[in-house]
Amino acid sequence: MAETETIEQRIQMILKPAPNVHRKPSPLAKLGATAFTLLFLLVGFVGSQTTNPDATKAATEAKINETILTSIEFRDTPLADALNFLQQKTGVNIILQAPDSAETKITLRLKNVPLAEAVKYTASLAQLKYRVDPNVIVVLPINSDLEQDTKVSERPVPTARGIIEKKMTSTILPSVQFSDTPLSDAIEFLAMKSIELDETTEDQNKKGINIVINASKGTDALITLRLTNVPLAEAIRYTTSLAGLTYRVDEQAVVIEEKAPAPSGDLYTEAIGISGEAIALFRPVKDAKKFLESFGIRFGQGATAIYNQGQSELIVRNTKGELDQIKAFIKAAAEGKLDQFKIEQGWEDVFPNEAKGDSTSKLDSIIIPKAEFNKTPFADVLDFLRQRSVELDAEEIDRANKGINIILEEAKRVEAETVTLKVTNISLGNVLRYAADQVGFKYTVEPNAVVFRPKD
Repeated sequence: MAETETIEQRIQMILKPAPNVHRKPSPLAKLGATAFTLLFLLVGFVGSQTTNPDATKAATEAKINETILTSIEFRDTPLADALNFLQQKTGVNIILQAPDSAETKITLRLKNVPLAEAVKYTASLAQLKYRVDPNVIVVLPINSDLEQDTKVSERPVPTARGIIEKKMTSTILPSVQFSDTPLSDAIEFLAMKSIELDETTEDQNKKGINIVINASKGTDALITLRLTNVPLAEAIRYTTSLAGLTYRVDEQAVVIEEKAPAPSGDLYTEAIGISGEAIALFRPVKDAKKFLESFGIRFGQGATAIYNQGQSELIVRNTKGELDQIKAFIKAAAEGKLDQFKIEQGWEDVFPNEAKGDSTSKLDSIIIPKAEFNKTPFADVLDFLRQRSVELDAEEIDRANKGINIILEEAKRVEAETVTLKVTNISLGNVLRYAADQVGFKYTVEPNAVVFRPKD
């Protein structure tokens, strides 16, 4: 049996508070614990950033669509510098993953456009595209393996396309005179006049339209053109046509580009009924294929078009894509929406006799007392007759509207061609026709001009 004293000592030991048996941690142990804690927090932070990349990407897309650049002007600026400017201007990361294109020269002038549109046009001029990733815009080759689904990132931003179209038709240019003017200078002139003559808004920052040249061919063309009192849309159309180019109305600008090549693929035959206001449009048509071509419809090898006036039916053999374009064109014509449709497509136009108006009337009513040319260059003949049409136009009271506009397309084909002709008391239309016949050209009458083109 245990002694009493021993039992009392044991009870006291049990009741006594336990001593602190933990040792003071060493500095190394503290450092390890801190590092572990930081690593844990970092992993948690990174995880929180990558768990929802779609939301981050959507935020980036929203930012580049909402960030408005009031003015951009690049003139032969290297692509890398242009993208760097956009990055510094907006604070959005922009990465160029096409190093071979870094020195590609960019010439571009835009105003009041979202960053997304600015990057799109800039990349497009370098024959590239862009993609939106979380927190960054990537500019890369069109056929790059890095391509992802860009349907969301390149979705159209809220557009002022209708405003652009209205400005193109309502802005009237009193005078346009180009003589061997480089295309870029001619387009810059039209863009500046669109600002100067814009009466659709009082806000100086919103006046005018953006015009972008996006073509590798035809940009070195020299434009010779003289027009009076024409809508801006017509001035752009004639200018681009003289350079062998076309145009379309984009989300934020008028884009000048190369004409699409003739379509290829399987041909289909379809009979399309002509109704509504389209009947009047087709009534004077003799060559349906050429008529449709003048509106931008393309016909490849073996494609044809015949208009049966008795049945009010157009019989067309063409590719499916062009058939769809023809049907859309006819539908717009039938509903009286052809002007709007023409602007959207950037199509050239041919007008029925009843729509030719003043130009046709003046060709018949202006009588040339005497015209004598002896081996005179064809371009000089047209210039002389243009001036005489102004002097002899007795129908117009306003001098600004006197005479007719004369446009010579593919002028290089007749640079060496001359005209020898002597006539008296003959209508302006006949003089023009006789002169054109000598050089293998013909003319078509449009509401704002008489346009000369090769016969073949």
